[in-house]
Amino acid sequence: MRGWWLLALAGCGTVDVFDPDHAPVVELVQASTGEVFVGAHTWKAQVSDPDDDPDQVLVVFDLSTDGETFLPIEPGVGCADFADAEGRAQCTLVMAEAHSLLRVRALDIRGYEGRVELPLTVGEDVGPVLTVGVPDALAYPGVPFELTGEVSDPDDDVADLTLTWWTDLGQEPSGQVFPAADGALAWDVVLPDEGTVDVHVRATDPLGHSRQVTVPVYVGPENRPPGCTWDAAPPEAWPVGAPLTVSLWAVDEREAGDGLWVQALSDVEGLLAEGPAPGQWFEATLEDLSAADHALTLRVEDPAGGLCELQADVHIGAPPTVSLLAPTDGVSLTQGEGLTVQWTVDDPDGDAADLDLTLSSSTQGSLWTGDGLTGSVMLTSLQTGGHVLTLSVRDPRGLSASDDVTVTVTAP
Repeated sequence: MRGWWLLALAGCGTVDVFDPDHAPVVELVQASTGEVFVGAHTWKAQVSDPDDDPDQVLVVFDLSTDGETFLPIEPGVGCADFADAEGRAQCTLVMAEAHSLLRVRALDIRGYEGRVELPLTVGEDVGPVLTVGVPDALAYPGVPFELTGEVSDPDDDVADLTLTWWTDLGQEPSGQVFPAADGALAWDVVLPDEGTVDVHVRATDPLGHSRQVTVPVYVGPENRPPGCTWDAAPPEAWPVGAPLTVSLWAVDEREAGDGLWVQALSDVEGLLAEGPAPGQWFEATLEDLSAADHALTLRVEDPAGGLCELQADVHIGAPPTVSLLAPTDGVSLTQGEGLTVQWTVDDPDGDAADLDLTLSSSTQGSLWTGDGLTGSVMLTSLQTGGHVLTLSVRDPRGLSASDDVTVTVTAP
């Protein structure tokens, strides 16, 4: 039976020796240093016994003020109880600055003892340090608004702190804030009505010491969404592989451009580009658009979630090709003499018969128009002088290409 522990505490019937083959082994858990703070502190120990089950081992926690004599075991000053089946034991002691040594003993039924001692330095807990920034932006009724700040504690890990927030609109905490590992704070508050509302934040450490700060948040009238208009709208068609630049103007009665966020989206490829609109202007160069019919959207969003969208349909495809075969570049002829212009054309995305062709002169303008089924034309009315002959081809989507040669016409 366990009645033997009364004798052990009284110092009777125990061998009081350390024998590595028989004595229990005791270790303090999570106590690499003896630096603790005034107030309640829970000490934890782990024990094992080579001869008995752990729950047959009595674990005694006691304190000393001079490093030699130990205080009587009583609530808040010492503990004596058996470990659990896993060998775990713990004791909550009320620490004072006078305490200089913690002793933990493990006693088995045969009187063998294992022990560990930890020198103590007990000081005052200074509590957490808390800062929350005063918002420089406007909140809107019913719209999540982010507050940010920082918390630290020279005595505790920030993960052990409890942070709550509430407003003048209610006395009970409205929510809990969870700091990042570096103590950074960021959380959303939702305020229902227009006006100035004080948001209170409190950080509390495990010993109950706390710090509280209050920040005013101005909630403006109901938000009106921004407006937007094209500055450089995309064309109906664009050659695949060529960068496409689009831009817009965005206006908002409450936000400067940096407060607006713009996204360029495609129904084929999703998000293409995003960023702020400094000076209420936004430009994006879209690269590597795939060959397809794209519905492009430029979406402007303000901090309250108000939206403005511009949309355009753009065909991204391969442009037609054209090559002048005759005449040779730099050829000369006499006025009135016929000149044969010959070419080949192709449309990777369609039928060459659907191509529109235009032959023009740099000095006389348009000379001939036709379709892709034609492969040559005879010119007999070129005026004297130098000409740059250009054959332009355009597909039904609006994509185009051209080729040119230089000819000289002399007087007869």
